[in-house]
Amino acid sequence: MNLKRISLALSISILSLSALSIEEAVDTALLNNQDILVKNLEYQQKQENTRASKAGFLPSLDLSYSYLHRNKLMTSQIKDDSSAAATLSYNLFNGFKTSNTLQSAIEDEKASAYLLKAKKQDIILSSKSAYISYLNLAKQLETYISAFELFEKQFNDSNSKFEQGLLAKNDLLKIHVNMLDAKQNVVKTKADLKTSKDRLSNIMGGKDLKNEVIEELKDKDDSLNSYAETLLENRSEIKALLHNINAYKNILEVNKASYYPKIDASYSFNKYGDSFSFGGRDGYPSSQNIANLSATWNLYNGGKDESTIKIARMKIHETMLSLEKLRLDIKLQYVEAISTLDVAKESLVISKLALSQALTNYTIVSNRFNEGVSSTTDLIDANYLLSQAKQRFYGAFYSKFLAYASLDRVTEK
Repeated sequence: MNLKRISLALSISILSLSALSIEEAVDTALLNNQDILVKNLEYQQKQENTRASKAGFLPSLDLSYSYLHRNKLMTSQIKDDSSAAATLSYNLFNGFKTSNTLQSAIEDEKASAYLLKAKKQDIILSSKSAYISYLNLAKQLETYISAFELFEKQFNDSNSKFEQGLLAKNDLLKIHVNMLDAKQNVVKTKADLKTSKDRLSNIMGGKDLKNEVIEELKDKDDSLNSYAETLLENRSEIKALLHNINAYKNILEVNKASYYPKIDASYSFNKYGDSFSFGGRDGYPSSQNIANLSATWNLYNGGKDESTIKIARMKIHETMLSLEKLRLDIKLQYVEAISTLDVAKESLVISKLALSQALTNYTIVSNRFNEGVSSTTDLIDANYLLSQAKQRFYGAFYSKFLAYASLDRVTEK
């Protein structure tokens, strides 16, 4: 009866767990990751800045009202007077400052859009890396548990031999020490595994993964033809910098606008009164329309214009150098990712063979130990070699996935 209850409880527990695939992890991160949300807000700010820059092409309408009360009067003054005006004003020319300001804002907005895309690519890579690292740690934990269980079995068998006087105490202690060391590895890796899952949760925006089972990955072997080096120029960071350069070029033209005159036009409708209301005022018309055309031109401002223009030109040059370095860095990332993938593939083949041989070796040594032919040290070494072979195999297996994830990021595939 108790066994049935335990079985039922385990079944309910398993059913309550849901499986999380790497695609679902990435999709959740793209929706909820805080870094992406922040970058998206920055992009929205750039959009609003573009809309604000378009206002320079439109007229402005202002309403004004004033009321004055004097306790003492001077000649020709009245005790109370008021005025109100509705003024429509429009800039006719400002040295192309408005158009260049708008174009700079548009380029900034485009750059921000590409930076948002780049951040999403970063989070995709981070999600995949955290997911793969978790699976690798889970396999490492299995390896350490297996090693501990083998040492535990060896210790129990050896303890029987020791009690029968067939095994020296130092050999028994040697096995016990290795068993305890294996147990420490299990404890530490369990903690690391929990931290790894928490790290994945953070990347996914804090999603609760306590009841989530991380799905195993299916082996993949994509052709490198789909990771052509020509794709590197399509990187979002490169396109963002290209738009930044265009934005700075427009800012340069904005600064040059101070060399031109500024022409403004306005038209206002005015009302006057000798109290709070606009009932008219002696010597004033009941209403007045005023049209105004003004031109201003700064001839000298202490060299400020020249300095701002120099700064703008240096900013363009600075960004072009950053672009040049970025291209070199991306090329290096590509070369490293290809190299890492090649190494991972080769290591996987080698480690698979090594694992098979280590398993065979452990079986042989274990049988020889039971027959009294092999020593305790031989069995400990065989267990150690088997554990190392498993770790290297899983390390190579998941390194291949990490290499593909890095290539996806480098080429923005």
